[in-house]
Amino acid sequence: MPTTRAVYPPEFRERIVELARSGRTPKAVAKEFEPSAQSIRNSVCQTDLDEGRRSDGTRRQQSSRSSAAWLAREIGSVPDKSSSS
Repeated sequence: MPTTRAVYPPEFRERIVELARSGRTPKAVAKEFEPSAQSIRNSVCQTDLDEGRRSDGTRRQQSSRSSAAWLAREIGSVPDKSSSS
C-alpha cells in the first residue's frame, strides 16, 4: 500500500524553514520534528524560490496558476470573452 505524505500547516513549515536557516542542519531539525531531512531541504528550497531568493525553479504560486490554466484549457471550461457569466 502506498504511503501518503503528511500535509503540514504553513505555520509549521515556516518554523521548520526558520530553524534550518538559523544554522541548524536539516538532519538536526528532522530529529526534533517529524519531516525528514530531505523534506526540510525541499521546504527551504521551495521557500527560497517563492521569496525570490532563488530563480532556478518554479514558484509555488506560478505553478498553481499555470496548472489551473492548463487544466481549464484541457477540459474546455474556459468561458468565452463574450459570455456574460
